[in-house]
Formats: sequence, C-alpha cells, structure tokens
Amino acid sequence: INCTKGADPAFFLAFADESKRIVAYAPSIADGSIDFAEHPEIVNYLKRFDCISVREKSLAPMVEAASGKEVAAAVDPTLLLGGAEFDAIAKPLDGLEEKYIFAFALGDGAEVYEQARALAQKKRLPVVYINKQNVSGLERNAYGASPQEFLGLIKNADYVITNSFHATVFSVLFKKQFCTIKMIDSSSRMVDFLSAIGLEGRLFADGFDIDSPADFAGAREKLSALAEKSKEYLSRALNEE
Repeated sequence: INCTKGADPAFFLAFADESKRIVAYAPSIADGSIDFAEHPEIVNYLKRFDCISVREKSLAPMVEAASGKEVAAAVDPTLLLGGAEFDAIAKPLDGLEEKYIFAFALGDGAEVYEQARALAQKKRLPVVYINKQNVSGLERNAYGASPQEFLGLIKNADYVITNSFHATVFSVLFKKQFCTIKMIDSSSRMVDFLSAIGLEGRLFADGFDIDSPADFAGAREKLSALAEKSKEYLSRALNEE
C-alpha cells in the first residue's frame, strides 16, 4: 500500500460485481507487516474474496486473521514455469563482454553497487548494471534493456548481485553464483523464498563468499513441489462452486 499511496480499490478487484468469483494469487505485502486495525477498508476488501493466497508464507496467518478466510502460501507466478521457458526467450545484450558481473538494484542500490565494485576488483571483471543514471566506477549501463535482454543479462553473467526479488528468482532458475542483499522494506519476500528452497545462504551477511557452492538441484526439487501446490490452489480457487 506504500506503492499505491494507500489501499487502491482497483488492486483489490473492487470493480468486480458480487456475482463474480474473486481470487488472489500470490500478492506480496513486501515489508513483512501491516496493521490491519489501521486499515479497515482493506479488511472489507479481503472479505469479498472467495480465495486468498499470499507470496510470503510468514504473512499468511496475519491475512487469515484479518480476512476470516483460509489463506494459502503460493509461489510467485514466474516460478510456475521452469527455467527452460525463460531460457528460450533470454537474449544476449549486443556488444557485451564475454565475462561480467551483473548488478541489478532497486532503490538507490548503494550497497549493491558497493559490493559489485568490490567483487569486480577481486575478480577483475567488468560490471553491467541497469540504472536511469550512470553509476560511478561501474563499466556498462544497460538502461533500456528489454525483458528478454534482462533475462539474458542474468543467464550469461558470471556473478549476480542484487536486492531484487525477481533478479533473485532468475538467478536461481539459471543456476548463477549470486548474492541477494535484503532491502529494509521488502526483505520478507527474499527471506521466505530463499529459505523455502534451502538457499538462505545466498543472503548477504558479513563474511559472505559468493563462490560458495549452492545446492541448485535441491532447490529445483523444492521449487517444483511448491509450484505444484500453487497450481493445485489456483485450479481449486478457479473451479470451486
């Protein structure tokens, strides 16, 4: 609700009439908490839903208590597909170095860029990033990259450093050596996701080693199981009378 400057009714499907089935698939609260007592309008919107799921498992009980409905945990929609579907549409950026670090940051990205500079110095690799403004000390700004090129930037990178949930998701799907830096207002989605698939060790902390091995095979198995549960929820939510 911070992004929408309050509870925008459109995001709660308030335009749908009472005869319509209303389903929430994996919305994210992002910052880890919300005081529903301060937002009675949201509680009223939630009560209109036939089925509710949320992206963060840790937040499901909170939404359940507010809505009075059973709330499932569901994976982000990107995770309903496997890596092969994204691999097929990923496109390399023209003129890119063969080896590089990809730094993708939301917000001011200061810590992401700081870690990227340090890794670049250690590995003697250039840094590619996406930012409306050029960032001092980083080599190539890929601002304006298409969705396909964004995927390609992750797929072809030697290392990925990010504070973005979706850059984290695609780093996992493409089995990259990556580091996720938690943002103050959206850390719950990163922590829940990486913990659920056994890759919580990819969250940045003191002494973090980006070259430490990651069990991508185990993560893939866990992701597949979570995706199947989410598909079952969606099928049930759409077809129940």
